Amino acid sequence: MAMEISLKDIAAATGFSRTTVSLALRGHPRISETTREVICKAAKEMGYQPHADVSRVLGKIREKREDFDRPVMALISDYDIPAHAWSPPSSTWVGFSARCRELGYRPEEFQVGTSGLPPKRLTQILNSRGIRGVVFTGLENPALAADMDLSTFSCAAIGNSLQTPRIHRATSDKYFNTQLCCQELWALGARRIGLAIPSFQEHRVEHTFLSGYLVFHRLHHHKGWKTPLVKEDAWNPDAIITWIERFRMDACVVAYEGVSERLPDLKIAEVNVMSPGRTGVNQCHDRIAAGAVDLVDAQLRRNLYGLPDYQKSMLVKGRWFSGS
Repeated sequence: MAMEISLKDIAAATGFSRTTVSLALRGHPRISETTREVICKAAKEMGYQPHADVSRVLGKIREKREDFDRPVMALISDYDIPAHAWSPPSSTWVGFSARCRELGYRPEEFQVGTSGLPPKRLTQILNSRGIRGVVFTGLENPALAADMDLSTFSCAAIGNSLQTPRIHRATSDKYFNTQLCCQELWALGARRIGLAIPSFQEHRVEHTFLSGYLVFHRLHHHKGWKTPLVKEDAWNPDAIITWIERFRMDACVVAYEGVSERLPDLKIAEVNVMSPGRTGVNQCHDRIAAGAVDLVDAQLRRNLYGLPDYQKSMLVKGRWFSGS
């Protein structure tokens, strides 16, 4: 019966430690290519054969230990249901968690406000655990962030809802997305295109929806579309439909669902497609969340904490979907 070769035998034959041999045979990046080649060659010549079941179990143990050893990056939300527990999974959590792991962080979500911890208590917990990287979701109650002492954290926000304190943010390129909607509607033959965005939303995003629309109108207006057709008001589908019919539009860019179903013959494009099969721009919330992680990671690598001297905004362009 042939003698079973162990890691200890390979270590003795090559002069490396048992740990180095184990890492090399698993292709770990900590081991240089030269060392790995020497060890793998020796293992092959000695007839080493790993035990599949043992390797699988040990791999699981190492994976959990390595994940536990990673620094945590916190996602702070005030949703009633945590983003990581949504079904189907929240695209924000999917993008956040995937990018965290790619960069060597362990993603973890913390809830603040009525659905979770008081802001000051959450600040204490993050500090006590040594967590330095923080990403805020699009908070439904942005004022919660003002009650947190952010001086010890590298921070970024997802979206535009968090205006104060002024931290770096990753958000959708609403100027580009609105122009994209107009361009696609124009390509479909529309020649009188309107824009219906809630006033509170337009103000929050610094009028970037309106900017994209007005530039497109200036470049494409004609005798029958000489005047921009813009409605900024509270979101009211009934009022929007009445307005569209009054001004005899053949297309409209809108913020939310609730219009296209009632005007099936009109070309409607939504600037934030949330449901499958709808027409408009998908803002790619997963990529936006990943961008926020990149902003925090850049600060951590430079040991930058607290509020920045200058706020940066990372703009992520959306993708057009023609719907069903």
